[in-house]
Amino acid sequence: MGLIPQTSTTISTNNDLYTILGMRTVTSSWTFLFAYLALLLSLGLVISRRLSHFKISDYAFYLNHFGLWFLLFSAGLGTADIQRDTMTIYEGEKASVVDDQTLMLPFQIYLNDFIMETYPPNLHLIDVRTGNALPENKPAFFQVNEKNPVGELDNIKIQLLEFIPQAIITSDNNFKAVNMPGASEAVHIHISDKQTGKEDDGWIYRGNSMQSFRALPVDSQRWIMLAQPEPSKFVSEIRIENKTGESADYKLMVNKPLKIGGWNIYQYGYDTKAGKNSKYSILGIIYDPWINMVYIGILLLISGSVCMFRKKIRKTNDLE
Repeated sequence: MGLIPQTSTTISTNNDLYTILGMRTVTSSWTFLFAYLALLLSLGLVISRRLSHFKISDYAFYLNHFGLWFLLFSAGLGTADIQRDTMTIYEGEKASVVDDQTLMLPFQIYLNDFIMETYPPNLHLIDVRTGNALPENKPAFFQVNEKNPVGELDNIKIQLLEFIPQAIITSDNNFKAVNMPGASEAVHIHISDKQTGKEDDGWIYRGNSMQSFRALPVDSQRWIMLAQPEPSKFVSEIRIENKTGESADYKLMVNKPLKIGGWNIYQYGYDTKAGKNSKYSILGIIYDPWINMVYIGILLLISGSVCMFRKKIRKTNDLE
């Protein structure tokens, strides 16, 4: 399992030798189940035999071996009971059922707001015929940063004149800074082609579903366009409400899940087309009722290992 990538289903479109031999679905095979049960039985018999001649001095052995047995037992049962799914919630709405309607939560989740912070956007030189960034072998970019206003894109010198993080196109075809839904990044630049000596300046607008984009042509085949900024942080401000009406507010972030009982709630995704204007958040829902039992087994195993290590050191010192 550590050397061969595993798939989550026994049905696979990959027909290589590993798949034919069942090496991509190890935990779903009868051989794995047989080995797992045999290990539990063998380990249990070893513990039982030592318990039949119980000694307090063997506490390290009991902690170590029973911790391992308890860990394997809980993890095996947890594999069958664990449930993973996603939930899409729109701002201002509640939800308690996952997307495929197969899992009902014992509480409701209310999305107060979805907030995203982004890195400065990048300018790219685009081949109009193919839509690819240039140079094709190693696409270049110019990051819009007012602290570093001068850069270059494939022999095109660029000078940043103005940057509006949130702008809309006005009726007179200008750009106005407005913090509202539908606003997008607008950049005013001056360009100079080192090969031809041609100079020009103009506005570049990323646009969205509500307003069309604007590019700055360098020539008939190349345009400078603004790419969608990459997110540096996105947060879902949610409220959890239980069946009794009690509620609490939380901020859900990537790699910082919320744990409620046997439920783990993760920040999973959002509307990637809308970006920071996303009106919904996608949450990852994982239910694992055996996870605390697994943790107990790990703690027992670690405690027993530490005790055995200390006893070994003491025995070595006594011999010396």
